[in-house]
Amino acid sequence: MSGGERYARVVDPEGGDSLSRLVRWLRPGTTVLDVGTAGGALGRYLGRHRRCAVDGVERDLGAAALARPHYRRLVVADLDRSGLASLFPAGSYDYVVCADVLEHLRQPVAALAAARGLLREGGHLLVSMPNVAYAPLLAELLGGELRYRPVGLLDETHVRFVTRSSLGRLLADAGFATAAFDWVEKAPHESEFGTRSLEALPPAVRGFLEAAEDAYTYQFLVDATVRAVRAVRGRQPEPSRSELPASSRGQPLPLRFISRLYWRTGDSPYQAGRQVVALGEVGAGPQTLRLTLPREAGKVTGLLLELADREAILELRGLRVHGPQGLVWSWSGASDELRRCPHERMTFEREAPGPRVQVVIRGPEPRLELPLGAADLAACEAGCTVEVEMGWPLSPEHLLVLDRLGGCFTELTELTAERDRLGALLDERLRLLQETERAWLEAVQERDRALGLLDERLALLQSQERRIAALESEGEQRRRMAAENLEGKE
Repeated sequence: MSGGERYARVVDPEGGDSLSRLVRWLRPGTTVLDVGTAGGALGRYLGRHRRCAVDGVERDLGAAALARPHYRRLVVADLDRSGLASLFPAGSYDYVVCADVLEHLRQPVAALAAARGLLREGGHLLVSMPNVAYAPLLAELLGGELRYRPVGLLDETHVRFVTRSSLGRLLADAGFATAAFDWVEKAPHESEFGTRSLEALPPAVRGFLEAAEDAYTYQFLVDATVRAVRAVRGRQPEPSRSELPASSRGQPLPLRFISRLYWRTGDSPYQAGRQVVALGEVGAGPQTLRLTLPREAGKVTGLLLELADREAILELRGLRVHGPQGLVWSWSGASDELRRCPHERMTFEREAPGPRVQVVIRGPEPRLELPLGAADLAACEAGCTVEVEMGWPLSPEHLLVLDRLGGCFTELTELTAERDRLGALLDERLRLLQETERAWLEAVQERDRALGLLDERLALLQSQERRIAALESEGEQRRRMAAENLEGKE
């Protein structure tokens, strides 16, 4: 594997990245083979903090030079050309770690099968691989874009791509069974894909992508052991199948919407490059979104809030701005205060009981500039957090659409039932026609057979008739001859 992606990685056992989570499955004092060492982060951590004996293999010469001091033995080799079995002794390791490496190999099953032979009895294979079914990647693909990048899911050196099920089959094909499974999630705005491609999709398509069990899964993590194989005489081996468990979420991810907070500095306008985002849940009850400006935002001269990325009827319950020293500003709960603020494509229809306002969004990019004074904005210079307390109730229009859809589905169900009934009748008629055709063919064959017999009998009768005629002619000749003989004697 090319070391460029992992040179600077640091193994943090409390971190949330894939390498840190894999380390949690690894016992101290064991013998480890690190496949694809990169800059040696894993070997350095395991040697210093886990007292492990660590060997490694790396393809990139620069990465291998950085990693070598942290490994008992390090081999420079391309696993697509040199097999692991020829590089290290069999049955020597408690763990073989393939962290973000299999996607770079043209024959990952062969590499995994070789790794199986390097494990001691009871040894473990630790694997991390990226998820090609990541929703922002699929959204970009649906938008007609397939762009490889220096790093990330579409790393320009990746030659293999997996989903949850295909990773399970890959491990099963190599002779492994899953002992533990985990995954790393990443929000779209934190990834190399961003949110633009998802936002460009129709809500229904986007909702379908986000409802998948691995919509926001960025990487899969697997702790695998050697599969026990029992030979059964006379029985073919079973086909490989995925052994990775289904998502533990229990329910698919809900439909999400995006809120954005833009900031500006000096007299410059609001720009797309100066924004932070938060995800909310469509149709959910009370929820609080927190949008935090980075510390390096600079001297803020304005805050612009984009409540949602689509048309909706929302219930706004609270707006607060917190600076490093505490609360900077909060909304009073009155609709008039919001109407006086510069806003676009939204109206504040009425006040609900208590400090609540119904906000009707009538177009894209519904924006509201928060009414912060110079002193308030100065308090945000070292970063701030805007809290939006809101709800997304199902609007009457939404319910009307659901009712109409329900009627359409009822009608569609009835039409489908009628179609199936007519189809059954047509199938029955076709069956009767086929039976009639078979009976007719049998009758034609019987007729032809009978005609053949009649032709044979007719030929026989004609032969007999000719024979009788010949005999009659012969008898007539003999009678004439006998009569002539009698006359001669007289």
